[in-house]
Amino acid sequence: MSSPNDTSTQGTSTGGSSAPGGTGRRAPRGDAARGLSPSPLRTAGSFLLSRVQQIGIFIALVVIVLLFQGLTGGRLLTAGNVANIIVQNSYILILAIGMVMIIIAGWFATDVWRWLGVFAGGRLREDGELLIWVRCVATALVAGVISKLILFPQGVLAETPLWLRLAAAGFGFASFFAARQRVFVGVLAAEIFLVSGWLILDTMAS
Repeated sequence: MSSPNDTSTQGTSTGGSSAPGGTGRRAPRGDAARGLSPSPLRTAGSFLLSRVQQIGIFIALVVIVLLFQGLTGGRLLTAGNVANIIVQNSYILILAIGMVMIIIAGWFATDVWRWLGVFAGGRLREDGELLIWVRCVATALVAGVISKLILFPQGVLAETPLWLRLAAAGFGFASFFAARQRVFVGVLAAEIFLVSGWLILDTMAS
């Protein structure tokens, strides 16, 4: 016969199990429990936190300027003092301009657009109006460039006759569809046709 103390002990051990089957694993919480991906704001926040070390020096500079502006009674950022600082540190400013160009070309061109892509990636659809408009604009720009090269060529291309340029464009277009819509094949076929026809005409003329 078991005592009441034994019964309470068994109930405590049974009720203290964290999951069925005695695995001891905690149930997922938050977005993971609902089977959802992290929200864009949370993703953007973690992205910015990962870049704190890169922008920390700029934050420190702002803090130092504000500190000395208060300690000097507002004389740090006067026009004369700022002019003296610029003249005395002009060589550093020249080097800083180069660093700024590197930051603009390296960081803004990659990380900013990457962050925007992460933020807006879940809201864009392949059949959405925005992407359809972008594809239309890109196609129109490519068509405009090709039309200009055919109808209003410049440089050496202007020495070729119009019918040869039109024939090269048609041959490249046909090769594009024949090669299962491979752009590289279409462009290469048009160039080969144009150069070959030009050489043949030049040989016949001489």
